[in-house]
Amino acid sequence: MKFTRSLDNRKALAFILDTGVPVLRKIRFDNSNIASTPYRNNIEDTLENLEYTEKCCRKIKIPVETITKEYDVLMFDFETCTATKHVPYLVFCYNEKRRDVYYGSDCGKQLLDSINCDTILVAHNASYDDRFLVHHLQNNQELSRGNNLIVSKST
Repeated sequence: MKFTRSLDNRKALAFILDTGVPVLRKIRFDNSNIASTPYRNNIEDTLENLEYTEKCCRKIKIPVETITKEYDVLMFDFETCTATKHVPYLVFCYNEKRRDVYYGSDCGKQLLDSINCDTILVAHNASYDDRFLVHHLQNNQELSRGNNLIVSKST
């Protein structure tokens, strides 16, 4: 019998699995990096607990100019029809002072027209929801990391 010092991937995996030691685990939702990989569709969406570690969180740094000025904060979320392309038909916005719903393909413009003071808009999914507002804005400046929108500043 001839011994070789090489091992292919299939044999290595078979050897590891035959030991009975649990070295493989299911891909879980709480793995914060999984959404940016090709395995995002293989996520087991069962959450076993709601605990999290500090590495899952990041501190948001608010620019100094934001602190020196009073802003309203308004949360919003678009609902869209995705039959052919993503077309908004509804936007829901709320804060401690108001709860409003705007309807129609121009609901984003209706939302912006309803704002009458300096306002910070907080989107449910900023990278997605911003696309329905950006063409109604002037002097738009965006800060992104990859495909993720971090901040969009406009007048």
